[in-house]
Amino acid sequence: MREKFCGQRTANADKRIYISREGAAHRRVLNEDEVMRRLEQEGFRIIDANPLSIREKIEVFGDASMIVGAHGAGLTHVLFAPAEARVIEALDPYHLMGGLYYQMASSLNQEYWYVFAENQAWRSRTPGNEPNQEWPFKGAVNTEIGSKKGYDDLTIPIDLLLRTINAAENSGSED
Repeated sequence: MREKFCGQRTANADKRIYISREGAAHRRVLNEDEVMRRLEQEGFRIIDANPLSIREKIEVFGDASMIVGAHGAGLTHVLFAPAEARVIEALDPYHLMGGLYYQMASSLNQEYWYVFAENQAWRSRTPGNEPNQEWPFKGAVNTEIGSKKGYDDLTIPIDLLLRTINAAENSGSED
């Protein structure tokens, strides 16, 4: 199906994409401005796929060598990426979503990597940033009633993300 829609494409080593969650109603990346700034310094293109047509999405993702993003619908665009692409997903460690993008990347012969983001509902707002002992029942960042699976805001640890990108770029695809 990918070949039918995208044609025969190979990854462009210089085409690395970060999928922005800017404007998302939930599972926002609270430090996304900093993430985007750092990734742009590393040569990444920042993409908001929402306003793009299918043709534009195929053009943007069709020859990407690496796609990075927080868990969400934007990562479905790996469907358009070539087999040798590397996918890096930022996951909420408290609400794992069943390996959807791992399974997708695996079935497309793409290399899958992940980083655990920090779930902000799990943290209290105290100066020491101690764990919130009432989570998930009370004290979520965005609700009065608590946490809802998959909807908590995240912070991506940038140093860990950059190390993961480096490891993915230097890995072989023979796994």
